Amino acid sequence: MNEGDLAKNQDSIKDPKTPEAKIPVLQEGTESVLDPGYVEQLQIRADQAREATQQDQEELSTTRQNLDHAYTGEAGEAESRDTEKMSQKELGGLKSGLSNLADSVRGLFVGLRERDQGRLSPLIDPQNIDKLKSSAVSLKSLIEGKNIESEYLMGAIQKIIEAIDTVGEVSRKQGQLKENEDSLRKIKFLLSNVDERCKEIFRDLRKIEKTEAKSIASSVEKAHEVIGQKRNFIARRIVAFERYRS
Repeated sequence: MNEGDLAKNQDSIKDPKTPEAKIPVLQEGTESVLDPGYVEQLQIRADQAREATQQDQEELSTTRQNLDHAYTGEAGEAESRDTEKMSQKELGGLKSGLSNLADSVRGLFVGLRERDQGRLSPLIDPQNIDKLKSSAVSLKSLIEGKNIESEYLMGAIQKIIEAIDTVGEVSRKQGQLKENEDSLRKIKFLLSNVDERCKEIFRDLRKIEKTEAKSIASSVEKAHEVIGQKRNFIARRIVAFERYRS
């Protein structure tokens, strides 16, 4: 290679960072050798470029992970809400059973009011008889609305529980009041009717895998327990009356 060719090659090789600067060359006889210092600089720049690319990739990966996490989190929250709250369709599916429950509670109210009007031995204080009617009306009004709110539904069921729980709690003196076995058996039947309606609703709720459904089912189960206690109370009154007659 002659000097003219060497000079021409030097002009054609540019530093990518400094386009106008020529690459330093060491000459040994007829051979041309790149300056080791300049080679080291090129290696450093290549390493830096590689590190920058790796850093960009890491940042991109982190960003993707954050996005995936955010999406999964939102999906998880939505799924969590789906497993907790009952839909209006699910709540609406309970309307028939709840309506039957309200009617059965009203039937119990009528039976106890008839006993009070007939001057039979009281099974419940008169003011508490009206609580039964009020609880039935509240439940009926709730299910006749466009939408059913679960918290109001549980409140209505709680009112029924509290009203039925007053059966057997009598504060006034009985005096010369009379008793009738058929009336006692009727009240026991009416309590059993309310209990059957509770069982139907409980079975419907057990089919719904939602936290809210389980909460409502727990309220209905409590009603079942209270009704069982009061039915046993009436059964004992029937037995006592039969012994008294014999």
